[in-house]
Amino acid sequence: MIQFTSTHYLLRSLFAVFGLLGTALFYLLFSKYAIGISPDSVSYISVARHLLDGSGFICYDGYPYVLQAPLYPILLSVVSIVTALDPLLSAGYVNAALFGLIVYFSGVLFTKHLKSLPLALLGSAATLFSFILVQASLIALSEPLFILLTIAALIFFENYRLNKKISSLLGFSVVVALACLTRYVGVILIVTGSICIFAFLKNTVVLKLKHVCLFLSVSFLPAAFWIARNYYSSGTLVGQRSASSFSFKENFFFTLQTFFKWYSPLEKSEMDMLISLSLLLVCVIIAIFLLVKFNSANRQFLSMGSIFLFVIFYAGMILISSTTTAFDKIDNRLLSPLFIPVTLLVFSIIDKTAQWLKEYINEGVLSIVIILELTLWIKYQTSTTKATLRTFIAQNGCEYSGREWKDNSVIGFLKDNREITRSYALYSNVPEAVYLLANINTKWSPPKTNYNSPTLLNMQPSLAGMWSEKNGTCLVWFTNVDRKFLFTLEELAENSNLQLIADLKDGSIYTISEK
Repeated sequence: MIQFTSTHYLLRSLFAVFGLLGTALFYLLFSKYAIGISPDSVSYISVARHLLDGSGFICYDGYPYVLQAPLYPILLSVVSIVTALDPLLSAGYVNAALFGLIVYFSGVLFTKHLKSLPLALLGSAATLFSFILVQASLIALSEPLFILLTIAALIFFENYRLNKKISSLLGFSVVVALACLTRYVGVILIVTGSICIFAFLKNTVVLKLKHVCLFLSVSFLPAAFWIARNYYSSGTLVGQRSASSFSFKENFFFTLQTFFKWYSPLEKSEMDMLISLSLLLVCVIIAIFLLVKFNSANRQFLSMGSIFLFVIFYAGMILISSTTTAFDKIDNRLLSPLFIPVTLLVFSIIDKTAQWLKEYINEGVLSIVIILELTLWIKYQTSTTKATLRTFIAQNGCEYSGREWKDNSVIGFLKDNREITRSYALYSNVPEAVYLLANINTKWSPPKTNYNSPTLLNMQPSLAGMWSEKNGTCLVWFTNVDRKFLFTLEELAENSNLQLIADLKDGSIYTISEK
């Protein structure tokens, strides 16, 4: 078990300073500019609002909230109760606090696993300036909460591995349960935790089984209740899913490309990435050899095993699920929970390699070279983060909170002509924007396929009964968004009667009825 010295306490103080700086940065940013809002953000905010008004887990389109896990909107609603702010505003303060906590606890995680304290300090600094984490925190999404809970889970497991106390196991289990309630992919922490408990603890088989059963009971039970609720509400476990548009090969290279961009600004071809991956595997083999040479392989594997397994299982889960199920293209958002664990693995290899090289190279020279290389990498992170923040400020926000959507002519028309909402039921190709910016409940226009999937739902718009709302139906169509899973305006016109109400710069508004 690590014995904390005054140096460790000084490091934790520095981690706290880094965390407070990160929180202050986002607090100032969101005080002047609204937090970024994506389509998923609108779902979270609408659910939080419905929780506050007693409607329950209902999305902006009126359907049960099942596609995402519930903890982030619950958190937004709780903070809104405390602050008396709308969830749209409280989301900014929540993400600011989450970013600071991520920076602090990443430093704690680095300290637990790295022998070199300067490397741990650089790791925390890299988290503060990381464009991956800054991008994730600029938008009202569940990723920052999931990243924080993942770091906390890895810290709790290391505490449990070292002291073997039931209290530490319960703490680990509760954090994993919260992660599963934040994102469904949190189930990977359950898989990782179960294997680690059985493989890395020096207990009898019977005791290991008891601990695994306790862990599974606590960590999975809340998610099981939520999934059962989903099935009762919608007839699906985690929402309707369909086939992916991307092949395994495409997703594999999307994943590699994302990882390489974290550590190098250079563009790489598929062959370059394969060569780099091969070299990386060679480095891992060399690192294992060095661990054996220093007679510390078993101890180091026990320490880093949980980190390594989580990275492998999570990346594998994203790769496989994105190949079998329709998701967005694999990018920084989907892989952001791996940034800190992967960086920790890289730093661990650097740490062990440096210990071996000290036998052949002057320690002072070696330290200068390592610090210089890592400083250049942090400079790359910082410059990309600055560019991200400049873009955010120039656009006065991000996505639906940005200037382009705030000045949208269709949204402006709906705000100025409220009688439309009293006379018609609204459908749209961007219903979340209408809900968020015009405060009008709106349903989806007819889909041709499921989201980001080639699987056809309808060969042609089956509109029977769809446009027969009691007060008539209005179609709000935006031209600045192209959603290929929806029927186009031309396809809708072939199968229904469209009567133009307003032709605007950013789209059109029609009354629509069955032909």
